[in-house]
Amino acid sequence: MEPLRIIPFFLLLVLLCTGLLAQRNTYRQGIVLEGGGSAVGWALSYEQSVVANSSFTWTARAGAGLSQMNLYLPIVTQVNFLSGEHHPVAGLSGTLRINTPDPYRFFDTRVSDTYLHLGVVLGYRWQSRRNRLFAQLHIVPGAQLDPTPNTVSSTDPIREIRGGAILGFKLNGR
Repeated sequence: MEPLRIIPFFLLLVLLCTGLLAQRNTYRQGIVLEGGGSAVGWALSYEQSVVANSSFTWTARAGAGLSQMNLYLPIVTQVNFLSGEHHPVAGLSGTLRINTPDPYRFFDTRVSDTYLHLGVVLGYRWQSRRNRLFAQLHIVPGAQLDPTPNTVSSTDPIREIRGGAILGFKLNGR
């Protein structure tokens, strides 16, 4: 698919997530370095708790990464179950991947192609109560789509299972 046609839709999703996040308190923000999994390649992301109570925390994260002539734009929403330091996690992820042979021409539709990776996040998260660090290991079973202006995918979806890791730092509070 031509990148310029899907980018407005993807940016709308980011704005909706940002609007949700902006209405929440600021003590549950974090910066996350993702490798594999939801990010497909790697990404530096911003994470915000949307809802938090004694039995679960719902978080949303959005970011960007650049690797091997690919631009990655992941958006993830997940639920961290239980309280304390140890959390099973489950969620949904969508990553826009723009591939081009020329790193300075990502949005030039003549030389780049766009893929959409959708998946389910399943994993384990450790979040320290004593300091601001957190880490997560997860798998993301899902599919890679090659969207076009007229179809969801110009080819059959490619099923994939990706493993990933996250290392994060909470910006405010614990």
